[in-house]
Amino acid sequence: MNLQGCKIISPSDDNELISIIDQSKLLFFTSEYEGLGLPPLECMLRGLPVVTYKTYPLTDYFNNSELSNLLVDNTTSAVSAINNILFSPELYSNYSKMSKNLVQGQFSENYADEFIKYINNGTLNDS
Repeated sequence: MNLQGCKIISPSDDNELISIIDQSKLLFFTSEYEGLGLPPLECMLRGLPVVTYKTYPLTDYFNNSELSNLLVDNTTSAVSAINNILFSPELYSNYSKMSKNLVQGQFSENYADEFIKYINNGTLNDS
């Protein structure tokens, strides 16, 4: 796989993480063993499309949505999904909107409001 132009990041704090997410085009999430799957959710909430391997719990978030074709089985399907998104402005825009809407819809309970504010603002409300 050609990784030209890709960066592996290690942000030092939440503000840097949010800045990096906002500057990114997409997240290719390669973890095969994930707890909650927070990195993809953080990115999706900011409107960043996510291509990921079919792993639990991410399959629960993506299945039965228009984003299910961003769940990939192998390197070939990952490269195809990434290329499709990055080289089609209309598709990119659609996936961005669907990603954000999916996460906002999944976390519609009260505790999610604080999570959403945190991701959008980079701070937690101490009250």
